[in-house]
Amino acid sequence: MRRKSKRTCYIVCLFLFLIGMLSAQICFAENTEDVYLHEIVIRDDAGLFSDREIVKLTEVMEKSAVYGNVMLLSVNQNNYMSTRNLSESIYEETFGYSDGVIFVIDMDYRMLWISGFGSFRNIITNDYCDTITDNVYTYASDERYYECGMEAFSQIADVLAGKNIPMPMKYICNLLISLLIALLANYFIVMSISKKRAASDTDLKQNIIYHCNISNTQAQFTHETRTYNPHTSSSSSGGSSGGGGGASGGGHSF
Repeated sequence: MRRKSKRTCYIVCLFLFLIGMLSAQICFAENTEDVYLHEIVIRDDAGLFSDREIVKLTEVMEKSAVYGNVMLLSVNQNNYMSTRNLSESIYEETFGYSDGVIFVIDMDYRMLWISGFGSFRNIITNDYCDTITDNVYTYASDERYYECGMEAFSQIADVLAGKNIPMPMKYICNLLISLLIALLANYFIVMSISKKRAASDTDLKQNIIYHCNISNTQAQFTHETRTYNPHTSSSSSGGSSGGGGGASGGGHSF
């Protein structure tokens, strides 16, 4: 009797465990469906990635697709004036002017470029575009394009999520600027201390020797000239240069 009740207890516990696992799977599926992903496009015209690498890149790009459209573009030939023009034109052809970001590997100009569109340009600013490409260009220089794309989109996702990313170049530039300012400040301090005191106006007047000797002054008329000076009206004209478009942008050569 005791053995039968113990077996019944085991069966009940196993049943409850299976019910709990099923409920957890259902909840996980519901949470996954609640996350809306925007479009993810990988256009590998340069043939830099394998099928497996494209799958992995897509998984990393999904983190950014929660916020807007995401695109990776590689080209062997750039028919535009610059990589920036290429990135903006291709993105607008694909997504219009909606929120999103594009990362370009331009094999023709040997340039990495990131552009943010819509509300993304206020988050992925020019400085962030420059910083991210600064952080990943060495991968492209070593022809490790898969690692370059993975790291670029990983840092893009961190910026969109409000996280910090490495900024070594910014820190180095700030350090160099601080050293330059310190050197200039020391230079002017030393110059001001070692500079000889200038003589005052009173000292100059007291030491000036006045001497003036004018004699037999005469004025003689030589010739006469006429100059025509008509009244002119001045007018100003100017033109306006084109704006920077609706995208942020920054890049690094490799």
